[in-house]
Amino acid sequence: MRAAAQQQAQQSAHRLTHAAIAGSAVRAASRQRRPTTPSNGSTRAPSAGSTASSLDARRMQIPSGSQAPDADEDDDGSEATSVTAPSSAGTTSSTGNAGNLPAASPDTLDMWVLREELCRTSNALARAVAAPEVVSSLDLPGLAALRTELVAAHAAALERIDDRRVCLQARQASAQEGPERGRCVACWTRSADRVLLPCRHLCLCGACLRSCRTSCPICRAPVKDALEVFGVA
Repeated sequence: MRAAAQQQAQQSAHRLTHAAIAGSAVRAASRQRRPTTPSNGSTRAPSAGSTASSLDARRMQIPSGSQAPDADEDDDGSEATSVTAPSSAGTTSSTGNAGNLPAASPDTLDMWVLREELCRTSNALARAVAAPEVVSSLDLPGLAALRTELVAAHAAALERIDDRRVCLQARQASAQEGPERGRCVACWTRSADRVLLPCRHLCLCGACLRSCRTSCPICRAPVKDALEVFGVA
């Protein structure tokens, strides 16, 4: 892009230089066409050969790609300004193109995520294989014995848990069935020998009667009196 701009500027400079040379030649020819009054009073016109030689001399003096001569700066000021204009335009366009950089591709974020994941995996692998002496120093027979011991302890703990569960289930079943026939419903150990009145339930022993004096433990009826009874063995 910059090379194209420079080439365009050089071409514009060549065209303006040739235009300036042609303008100078025209002005020189017009000056030479002015009548000159010699001493004898005759008028002499300039020859065509002198005009061509002056034009060739000016072309040889001005190199290719240079600006107009200093003598024509007043008349060709606008042309000299236009010579430098393409160069500045090319510079501006190149600067604008440099500022408009291409946007990142849509999968840049995916590539970054994959790169981070690869880094983490590489670090984990490095930590895993960083100390081979640890693997070589392991006591494999000792580890096997420890595993056997742990398995046996686990099995024994499971057996104890099963025994405890069976015991609790038996106690729960007996609690749901109630005490044996003829036993005190409060303590379940002594024989029931007190009849509660007026409901006439035989359900308490003498020791538990003091704590259940207000109501019957079976029907919750108020207790007014209690009678001791004796059974036949």
